[in-house]
Amino acid sequence: MDPQAELRIANALAANKLKESAKRDKFNAKQLAVIERKKEKEGDEMAVTLKNIESREASEKELKARLEYAQEIRKERRQKIIDERAHKEQFYGTFGRSRNIFFALKSVRGGTLVSRCSVLQDAHRNRTMVASSFWRPQARSAWNGSRRSRSRSWRAS
Repeated sequence: MDPQAELRIANALAANKLKESAKRDKFNAKQLAVIERKKEKEGDEMAVTLKNIESREASEKELKARLEYAQEIRKERRQKIIDERAHKEQFYGTFGRSRNIFFALKSVRGGTLVSRCSVLQDAHRNRTMVASSFWRPQARSAWNGSRRSRSRSWRAS
């Protein structure tokens, strides 16, 4: 072969190698950029995921606290009802006892008017003694009546 032809071929091969290496470098640079963007995107997704986890944990803590608070309120309400019932039970016994005495004497005595009146008076006395310990009746006024009685008294005056 001709030395000039070999020189042209060698120059063409060198130029081709340079073009291919430039293409390869450009492709590799693009691939590195893609990998970097992918890593950045994964980092951003990880940050968003961590924020979601933290917010979920915070909301779960708040929910637990609210549930515990509601349980405490229910517990206190139950205890309050139990205490009120225990307080009322002290007085129910007196009313029930006088009522039972009334019906027992009514059945034993044959239900005569005199026996019922005396038993009723005893029961009433027991009730008023117990009731006066925790209840005091208010003085009646003109406004304590019904609407009709108020309107009539207004017309009369």
